[in-house]
Amino acid sequence: MRRCAVALLLLLLVLSSSTAYASGQLGKRITVYSWLPSFKGEMCFFDTTATIDASFGDISEYMNFPVALNTEYWPARWGLYFNFNYIGLEEESLSEGNTGITIVKSVDMLFMDFGAGYQFGPYQLGSSPNGPTLGVDILAGGRYVWLQDIIHYRQADKHKGSSKFVDPVIGGRLRFYPSRSWAITFKGDIGGGSGADLMWNIVLAANWEFADHWWLNFAYRGFDIKYEPSGSNNDVGLDARIHGPIIGLSIAW
Repeated sequence: MRRCAVALLLLLLVLSSSTAYASGQLGKRITVYSWLPSFKGEMCFFDTTATIDASFGDISEYMNFPVALNTEYWPARWGLYFNFNYIGLEEESLSEGNTGITIVKSVDMLFMDFGAGYQFGPYQLGSSPNGPTLGVDILAGGRYVWLQDIIHYRQADKHKGSSKFVDPVIGGRLRFYPSRSWAITFKGDIGGGSGADLMWNIVLAANWEFADHWWLNFAYRGFDIKYEPSGSNNDVGLDARIHGPIIGLSIAW
């Protein structure tokens, strides 16, 4: 995976050496979206390890509304970005043995990406001035991760644990514009070393401008994280791959 990330960054640097096209640079963008993920991996908390292997259809009835927001501000070649993504799950059941004790299990995950970037292009593909163009972005910043796991025995006891950390992240993005109203983007990043052992993230998106400044976003995201708990019973560990479709709405100007 590290070799793939290095190869991607080298590709971006090679593409960025082309001749730039004068118009169509990034500006300001606000996106509200919903990520509909599937989970596969393990979560550790309170001396227990839970194995998770479920599609979005399996967990949708336990999921709180997945809230997500992305903003970008590019006043010139340099720009800033921020992404907020919350996922919450809650399940209520009765304990085994007909004790009548209600057990409420809840999991909260918060991921916040932030950083700066530099944009190259867009570059004209072909001889037509109205033909397709290509843009390249180099991105660097950090990712804040907050994990919380709660097991609540309503008539008896409550166990609560959480973990939080910030890791550096580096990545890039390709932007292909087949026409003035369509944009195909591929974004990838890799991070870790400070909190998580390793994190990587990829997003492939198709964006359609259906009205002036307004875009519909259709994407698929894959996110992988490996975080080992520190040894405390209150620390939550996560080794999982989270992936699924994204539907969003953007305003750009």
